Amino acid sequence: MIQQLIRVPRKCLTLLVGREPGCGLAKAVGDVWHGHTRPQRVKAMQKRIRKLDCDEAEVERWETPLGEFFVPVGGGIDVVLSELEDDDVYSAGGEATVNSGDIVFDCGAHVGAFTRMAIRAGAKHVVAIEITPSTRECLERNLSDEIAAGKVTVLDKGVWHSEQILSLSTGMGALSNTVVDQRKADIQQNLTDSIDVPVTTIDNIADQLGFDSVDFIKMDIEGAERHAIQGASQTLSKHKPKLAIAAYHLKDDRQEIRNAVLAQSASYREVYGRCVLQHGGVAFETLFYV
Repeated sequence: MIQQLIRVPRKCLTLLVGREPGCGLAKAVGDVWHGHTRPQRVKAMQKRIRKLDCDEAEVERWETPLGEFFVPVGGGIDVVLSELEDDDVYSAGGEATVNSGDIVFDCGAHVGAFTRMAIRAGAKHVVAIEITPSTRECLERNLSDEIAAGKVTVLDKGVWHSEQILSLSTGMGALSNTVVDQRKADIQQNLTDSIDVPVTTIDNIADQLGFDSVDFIKMDIEGAERHAIQGASQTLSKHKPKLAIAAYHLKDDRQEIRNAVLAQSASYREVYGRCVLQHGGVAFETLFYV
């Protein structure tokens, strides 16, 4: 019996005993298989994109099914590909998704793939927040028409639990850039430089822009999610926006993000998204709340 267990791949054992509540066995198997086959889907998507040119500022221009995108050399098109291939990564069925007329906050907007999808889904306005200057320049170029039409506002600050200046460690692509010390320690081999950046709160942004409602908040901000939620207490209690929050950067993300959301508004209900293998277990890649 022991010899038989030894032959069982570690991933299979994890599916049996390492699942988070909500990731039932059948769901976990299906979702993990979806993740396992993701490279094939990305490869198929690569056949549908084409690099058009690269300018002197080391910015590439790509043609994709979602339109043209400017991306930093070596740090952008893979993210766009991932969001094109898996366009429901920030959506959980009909409950936690962008609807027509929504005011959307895209925290960690990168070069604007999700923002563009939200506008196409009928969002009335998207606040696109991107902390990395070189990435934000591409974001503004990609969304120039939407900005001119008054449908998108791009902010040059990050989101946090308070207004201050933080050190942003930068490295190989925007996905290595973080202001969170614990995240810096986890990916230090990918970090090469640092810059000081301003951060603010979602509450301050909502007050300054004066929206009557905030309907959907997406966060994928390299471990800063729990801090940004703490800075959104008024917005969450007043507007109760739907939330789609990345929970894969830090090992304790799932619990800390849950605690942070419920501490701001105990009436939130979790909606189950996709389960993935991460940090030695099977858990949700994105946490959704409605």
